[in-house]
Amino acid sequence: MDISALDTNSAQNLGVATIVAVIVIGLLLAVFITKLVVRAIVVVVMIVLALVAWQQRSQIESAAKKCNATFFGIHVEPHNPTLKQQCQKLTNR
Repeated sequence: MDISALDTNSAQNLGVATIVAVIVIGLLLAVFITKLVVRAIVVVVMIVLALVAWQQRSQIESAAKKCNATFFGIHVEPHNPTLKQQCQKLTNR
C-alpha cells in the first residue's frame, strides 16, 4: 500500500478545500477591487470638481470687469474697491 497515492476520499477533500480556497480568494479580490474602483471613482470625481472650480475661477476674473460675475450661479461682487464702486454705479443707474 502506497501512502502517497491519492484515493477518492482524499480527492474529495482536496476538491472541497480547493473550492473553499477559490471562494475565499474570490471574495477577497472582490472586496479589494471594489475598494480600488471606489477610490478611482472618487479621484476622478474630485479631479472633475477641481477642473470645474478652476474654470469658474478664471471666468470670474473676466466677468468681474463686466460687473456680472457669478460663481456656480451665485452673484459675486468684485474684490477690487475701484471696480466694486464702478459696478455699484452701473447697477444703480
